[in-house]
Formats: sequence, C-alpha cells, structure tokens
Amino acid sequence: MNKITCLSNYLNKFFNERANEISIETGFIKRKRKLSGSSFIKAIILGNIGVSNCSIDTMCQLLNEESVIITKQGLDFRFTKEAVEFMKRMYNESMALFKNTLQIDCRILQQFKSVELLDSSSA
Repeated sequence: MNKITCLSNYLNKFFNERANEISIETGFIKRKRKLSGSSFIKAIILGNIGVSNCSIDTMCQLLNEESVIITKQGLDFRFTKEAVEFMKRMYNESMALFKNTLQIDCRILQQFKSVELLDSSSA
C-alpha cells in the first residue's frame, strides 16, 4: 500500500472510528445522538481551514451538510469541560499518529530562523 493510501486510511479511521471512541471515553458523548464525536471534531477542524475566524454559525452549517441539525445555542452548549478533554485526547492521538506515519525531512525547516507559537486560549 502506498503512503497516500495508507495515510488516507489512517485519517479516515482517526476522524471517524477513533473520534467516536474517544468522545465516549472522555464523557463528551454519553448516549447516541445526532451530534457524534466525529461530526463535532470535523466541524471544528474543517470549519477553521482557510478561515481566520470560524463562527458557531459556520460550524452549524457544516454539521447541517452532514445531516446533523443543531442550533447555534445547542452547539454552544456542547463546548464543555468534556469537550475540552475530548479535543485534548484527539490532539494527542493525532500527534502520535502523524509522528509514526509521516516522516518529514527536517532539513526543510532550516530555512526558518524561528517558529513562533501563539496561545489563543488566554485573553
């Protein structure tokens, strides 16, 4: 299996099966609903691709396209400490997945003098 096919399979499993498993493990999803861990993380990630400021409205529209009908208030209500724990676990899982799957030639980074990170979680 070539690298692209392999990566595609990993991503599919990550955004679907693993997202749903982790959402249950973290308590983000307690019972079967229209909004799954998979649909939630896809709305957040895909909603922020190429958009400087993704709104709840945009995420609701993305969910709507996936046949998940939810109001802005309903989605806002889902941003809980369990959602934070779910996203942390998904982040850690993605780092492990990509560390083991994607080998990057670090010489490409030599062109940069530094890397600056902005923590948007603090005011």
